[in-house]
Amino acid sequence: MSGPKKQYGQNFLINETVLNKIINANDLAGKTVIEIGPGRGALSKKLIEKAKAVYAFEIDKSLKSYLNPLEVNYPNFQVVYEDILKVDIDLFLETNGIDEAVCVANIPYYITGPIIEKLIQSKRIKSSTLMVQKEVSNRITATPNNREYGALTVLLGYQYEIRKITNVKNTSFFPAPKVDSAVIKLDRTSKYQSSIQDEAFFVGLVNGSFKQKRKTLLNNLSDYFRVTKQVLETKITLINPNFNPLIRAESLSVEDFIALSNNLYIAEKAYAKLNLSLEVTGVSGKYHDLESIVVPINLYDSLLFEIADKDEVVSNIKIENNNIYGAIKLFKDTFNINQQVKITVDKKIPIGYGLGGSSADISATLRGLNRLFKLNKPLSELEPLANKLGSDTLFCLYNKRAFIYGRGDKIRFYDSKEKLQFLVIYPEVSLQTKEVFKVFDNINEKRAYHGFESYLIKEDYDNLMLNMKNDLLTASLKINESLKNLHESLSNEGLKIHMSGSGPALFLVNPTKDEKKKVTQILRKNVKFETTEEI
Repeated sequence: MSGPKKQYGQNFLINETVLNKIINANDLAGKTVIEIGPGRGALSKKLIEKAKAVYAFEIDKSLKSYLNPLEVNYPNFQVVYEDILKVDIDLFLETNGIDEAVCVANIPYYITGPIIEKLIQSKRIKSSTLMVQKEVSNRITATPNNREYGALTVLLGYQYEIRKITNVKNTSFFPAPKVDSAVIKLDRTSKYQSSIQDEAFFVGLVNGSFKQKRKTLLNNLSDYFRVTKQVLETKITLINPNFNPLIRAESLSVEDFIALSNNLYIAEKAYAKLNLSLEVTGVSGKYHDLESIVVPINLYDSLLFEIADKDEVVSNIKIENNNIYGAIKLFKDTFNINQQVKITVDKKIPIGYGLGGSSADISATLRGLNRLFKLNKPLSELEPLANKLGSDTLFCLYNKRAFIYGRGDKIRFYDSKEKLQFLVIYPEVSLQTKEVFKVFDNINEKRAYHGFESYLIKEDYDNLMLNMKNDLLTASLKINESLKNLHESLSNEGLKIHMSGSGPALFLVNPTKDEKKKVTQILRKNVKFETTEEI
């Protein structure tokens, strides 16, 4: 017989009264139940008697001796020996012909957050009854102006009717944990669904508001939106004339956050990109044909959109040849928009480094205007505009790992199951894309065609990382001696250095601690670098 395993956070519920309270909190007749962590089956036995079907997800196969007899004796009970965090719940239910289900779980405390997030994302789980730490239950069920009220409270509160079923003493488990627990019930509601104009913006606003709980709402949101407190206070006061600039986020109700979200700003993040590979496959007219694997990274410019008296783009730094105006004109001409817009840009993507900052801003402009003017066009309808405005703009419109080809106007997307980590280096050199391609055209060397997309198709990321290359690297190093010397210094230390686009940004993929240390020693404080990750 298997004992509780600490590695899985196992504490088996043995209190019969609590088990019955969990069952009585649910009307299970005719319903399908997803049970997470059945353990030895104490709760499973009671669920089986009430529900139409029970699918129990258990990561610990050593518990089969407890669960197999239940499967044999009850045809409506099935154990799936998988890690629930790696399961697409909606796909599982769809595959089994199930439109909706309820979840009942005594979940391991150490993965409470990820499991709740997974249940939120599921469109088919309509209700969840969960055993959680008492401290967590207090946060989830808290009310405004309460110390325990936070982002989790609001983000669950707008999607669920929440109630506490019962508090649970630690002695109700074997082995007894060090803390008490509580059972909570989350019933999905559509109460606020039609009220929130932009759910992604709402979620970001809430998280930004609680970023540092001891700070005022103004301080947190000025950091989040990258605007001054004075500008923000003026905006909020127009929404709520009685606004107190000294309040903290914990004073706002769900309804207050919805009002802020709907009236404050339309916001977009313009993410930078890295070319994992880049092959030049030919020339078509004025443009080179390329094949490239591209990923978006967590480095971005912030764009805020609002209706104004004239079209205006305001930036924290001077943007040469600002193509955002071109995006505004094309969008308004295409969709017959007569209103004017002000766009405030907080630029963080370094300019001229092959990171696609200009393309990212253009694509974010198209998305933002679509939302600001409430056109609700699918991104596919914005694709022709993106392709008219630049080479990387189609990729930046979607911000997903992709294989791009042609001049960047054709694209195929690939899932990124494991997000890549990067160390990005910003050499203080200047390269012009036209010059890089001109030098590239004059280099007489044979280049083997790799067809890197095949690695994506086979999900062979190990070989992709081993073989990835950039055809423009040789030309860029030939143009700039400083870049060449830096590249050699890093390579001579055994570091696998790559270049994004036409450069000069260099990067390492999934750098180890030792590699980061080597980069620090080589660059010292002379060259800027930072770590980031794929989004």
